[in-house]
Amino acid sequence: MSSDFLSVLQFYYNFHNNINESETKLCVEKISDYKFYQYSLIPAILMCALFAATKTRRQILLSKLGGRPGLVYPMDTLTRSHSFSYACAFGITGFVVYRILYEQKFAIEYTGPISLATLIAILSMFIYGIVFFPVFASLALESAISYGLGAVYVWMFFIIDVFKLTECEADAKGRLVLVIRDVPNLLCLAYLSVSLPVRCVLCIRKKIYFTYPIDDTQYETMEEIRGSYQGIHVRELLRKPVRKQPPVGKWNIVKHYMKSITHRLIYHRKRGFQFPARLVSVMFVAGCTIYVMTVEFLFNFVSLFNLMLNAYEAHQQKQQGIINVLVYAGISPFVYKA
Repeated sequence: MSSDFLSVLQFYYNFHNNINESETKLCVEKISDYKFYQYSLIPAILMCALFAATKTRRQILLSKLGGRPGLVYPMDTLTRSHSFSYACAFGITGFVVYRILYEQKFAIEYTGPISLATLIAILSMFIYGIVFFPVFASLALESAISYGLGAVYVWMFFIIDVFKLTECEADAKGRLVLVIRDVPNLLCLAYLSVSLPVRCVLCIRKKIYFTYPIDDTQYETMEEIRGSYQGIHVRELLRKPVRKQPPVGKWNIVKHYMKSITHRLIYHRKRGFQFPARLVSVMFVAGCTIYVMTVEFLFNFVSLFNLMLNAYEAHQQKQQGIINVLVYAGISPFVYKA
């Protein structure tokens, strides 16, 4: 994906500096995106199988193989823990969403009939889902082995993405634009590359090697539930609302309406409230996609504007040169001499 955008950067640079395309080397990817995601299925499937071996089944064939392997889920839809980590994991997939929606790049190189393109897109989504599944599963399992393998897996993506930013020759300005566009993806990978090893070390200290222990102390008591944000909200719903007295006087009425409008427009954080990780992740992916689209749009707009301005200045200089030649020859282009 970076090579395509870098090719556009090189085109603008060549056109602006009057450089022949034959004089510059085309940006050829040394690591093909198609082969990278296809080969990434091998470690992804192995990691999923290993994660499943650390879980036990609850209902089906409990006596076989010690109840293993079990079902591995990528994310608890109602969880409010690890919200930022899940947001970064979804942020990594934001570029994949951009590739599918706007660049029409799938996990399988396809040049056949358009009627089968939808099937290829569905198959590509399935492949991308399997490739990124271990990142989410490592956060959901919360064990030393999951965090350790997840860290190595994220390091692989981080190294490949950094290499793709440097594999093609470009000027400093083009490289800077390319890095600015990939800032969300790089920051997400950098955060996970640091947070996952730290959590792995913490789990080793707590002796949580394979499975996160669940005992009676994990569950909240009734007092904790009543004191939580959800418990307070439910109790407020069951209470009879207090009827407020309407304001008296014109100034008090205007003041009351101004306060109500300001209260609606300004966000007020409620103590103890946390957005679900799923909602935070979806909003984060949307923000990353909008950021990438905005950077590319602004760059293309500014580059095209500069090209048009340079073309106009060149046309003006050419016209002025013709006028100077005519004046030097004694022929005025504006005054006819018989």
